[in-house]
Amino acid sequence: MIRIICGNEFYLIQNKLSEILKEYNEEDIISYDGSAKDFNILNVIDECNIPNLFSDKKIILVKNPLFLTSKQTLDESNAKQLISYAKNPSDNDLVFYGEIEIDKRKKINKELQNLAQYINCNKLNYQEFNNYIKSTLKANKVDISKAAINYLIDNLPNDLSNFHQELNKLILYGDHIGIDDVKKLVNVPLDNDVFNLTNAIIEKNVNKAFKKWEDLKKLKQEAIGIALIIANQFRFMYQVRYLMDLGYNEDEIARHLKAHPYRVSLTCKNVWAINRQQLLKILNKLAILDQGFKNGTIDRNIGLDKFMIEIMR
Repeated sequence: MIRIICGNEFYLIQNKLSEILKEYNEEDIISYDGSAKDFNILNVIDECNIPNLFSDKKIILVKNPLFLTSKQTLDESNAKQLISYAKNPSDNDLVFYGEIEIDKRKKINKELQNLAQYINCNKLNYQEFNNYIKSTLKANKVDISKAAINYLIDNLPNDLSNFHQELNKLILYGDHIGIDDVKKLVNVPLDNDVFNLTNAIIEKNVNKAFKKWEDLKKLKQEAIGIALIIANQFRFMYQVRYLMDLGYNEDEIARHLKAHPYRVSLTCKNVWAINRQQLLKILNKLAILDQGFKNGTIDRNIGLDKFMIEIMR
């Protein structure tokens, strides 16, 4: 059997691979790296055709088969030999896997489509991720409040590996977990804090903006780094505003930008009061700020403060 396990959700890929490998002893597993400079698919095919001397069959793993993506390709002769093998495979198992995006337009993928089992392991959508969090917490008997669950949903990145790392902390905590406990236990990505800071700036909420900035300072964050992330957030706002002007709804924007729907929803509400030209002016000011930080013409201690005050006037 030939399997192709691919997608952008590492946790699901590893889970599927682990499930398959349970059937094999360590000595029955042969591995190749499809991204290596000396990788040759003919070596893989030869290995597949060699019977296993120690058991009924073996499994051949090819990590990161870049020739299935738009990044690399096989020469025509090698591609034909792979397809020929796929039409009449040996008893040994062959698995291609990795965090890669299959190029469905490529001839080799079109031919393999009916000869191999494609297993897509892409990130869950917003609702699927929400349901996954809730069901996993319940399955692990984590005693947690509804408000704490909602905080997790709104603040965790859509990454199952990261979620399971945070889940281990919640399981070990033991007691009833409220929203304050989650805030102490769970690592919220820095981008989320800066996202909230950026929203406060757009809302012209001076107290909230400077409170967020003071919180970031306590986390030993430097102004030059925060300014860069703020610039990324404003670029995101510009993209959202642009798509809104084209008539896209929130769900369509989230899919188009591959962004968290909650983040898109908040951004849509905030950018109604600001047009693209204003956002471009802010991005220009941030570019000047960044350049000033780097060449020393702007004081890193007060430069970001002055920028925020100027924008929120």
